[in-house]
Amino acid sequence: GNCKHHHTKLGDDLCSEKGNKKIKVLRFDNKRGYGLDPCPSLLREQFFEAYSDSFDLNSMDFFICSHPVANCELYIPFGRPIIIYAT
Repeated sequence: GNCKHHHTKLGDDLCSEKGNKKIKVLRFDNKRGYGLDPCPSLLREQFFEAYSDSFDLNSMDFFICSHPVANCELYIPFGRPIIIYAT
């Protein structure tokens, strides 16, 4: 998945055991990756609550989101443009 291309400030990719522990709210499934189930609207709300005070996310002018594009809806509550790169 694309989480191998996104790294934390410490250089850990988000799929690694170290990186995974830093991700709030989302759960990783080795077969399916990150998903919005069982309730996308609740997960979106929890994701926003968990990261609404994040300097990194709040300093962004826009989000670039790709695979899976369904997960791009996590960024809607932040009120910034979302560039969707459908792969």
